[in-house]
Amino acid sequence: MTHLKTYKIKQVAQISGVSVRTLHYYDEIGLLVPSDRTKAGYRLYDENDLLRLQQVLIGRSLGLALEEIRLSLDEESFDYANTLKKQRALLVARLCQTHKMIAAVDSTLTSLGEANAEIDFKIIFDGFDPAEFEDEASHRWGNTDEY
Repeated sequence: MTHLKTYKIKQVAQISGVSVRTLHYYDEIGLLVPSDRTKAGYRLYDENDLLRLQQVLIGRSLGLALEEIRLSLDEESFDYANTLKKQRALLVARLCQTHKMIAAVDSTLTSLGEANAEIDFKIIFDGFDPAEFEDEASHRWGNTDEY
């Protein structure tokens, strides 16, 4: 049996940037249950727990709900490497969109700073995807005349 290095909750908080309170909460909801406890009851996390925490943080940054993340991680077919590859692709796509948005903002700033410059309204909306908010708009205002 391979013995994995263990970390106390304060160490995990320092390594990950996640607060101790959040780690307690993740334990309470079954999202990140520490692999072991000391005789005094202190939480001990192993390397697999830290990998799981990374998945939680990536999932949250991608907008997933905690329950959705937990269900995904608890599936028997869950594969860390394949999941990381998919998440990486999503993050790269987000990065590309962010670069386009920054370029659009820069273009607008340049146009605003130049006397008599015309703003290219096609360019200033590049990278923005209003479709990502359609469900929210439909939910909030779908039954109104304005919608």
